[in-house]
Amino acid sequence: MVGLLPPGGPTTLREAGTLGDSLILAILTISSVITVTLFAIKGTLDQLPAVLDSWRRVVQAMRGHAERPQGEDEPASHDDRGTAER
Repeated sequence: MVGLLPPGGPTTLREAGTLGDSLILAILTISSVITVTLFAIKGTLDQLPAVLDSWRRVVQAMRGHAERPQGEDEPASHDDRGTAER
């Protein structure tokens, strides 16, 4: 074990163990931060197409060119429902 330690490094096994433990904790911390960051980026990118579609509809509505997607009917007005029930 002593041959594996660099010169000027820890001189006892207790110091080497502490250094190794600190190194392992640092590696685990860094990998955890990277994992959480990638998860957050993926979640944001997954939501981006829906946000852009909504933004496009808002811009079209502001310009007065709002188009309804296929299969979406106009909502019935109160008067239309009243005459249909009679």
